[in-house]
Amino acid sequence: MGQRRIGHRLDAAQSVFDITRCGHAAEHNRRIATATIERHTAAVVEHADEPDPSTLLQVSTEPASGAVVVEAAGEVDMLTAPRLDQEIQQAIAQSPPRLVLDLSDVTFLSSAGLALLVRAHKDCGDAIDMRIVAATSATQRPIELMGLHGDLRVHGSRAEALA
Repeated sequence: MGQRRIGHRLDAAQSVFDITRCGHAAEHNRRIATATIERHTAAVVEHADEPDPSTLLQVSTEPASGAVVVEAAGEVDMLTAPRLDQEIQQAIAQSPPRLVLDLSDVTFLSSAGLALLVRAHKDCGDAIDMRIVAATSATQRPIELMGLHGDLRVHGSRAEALA
């Protein structure tokens, strides 16, 4: 079956979708996929692999001194934030008196990560004392730039946050 062009558009028998996604700037990963869908045909061409979120961010949870500590290491961005959010929500569900989010080993904190921190703070309410460990400029700077240091309890070390 041939294509009939109407101006620059294809007829209803065929649709063309171009999807372009860029990964985190530090990774310079790109994925360009073109999917052509006809009545009985679908093809996807992938030019580069998108990074696996589990390799960009490691998350662990552990009890410590009457608190639950969620520790993150790596990049917190749009791709990895859901994984961290899941761990935080599981910790909140335990209703600990204190929740410590240790971001000491976070190398990048995007707006998605900042939104996650604000949401977690709101979810904790008055029942859970949430504290954040921001030991490096990779986490301190975005929190300060967004003016969140006044709303969130930010500490320079895990020991301070647990005290």
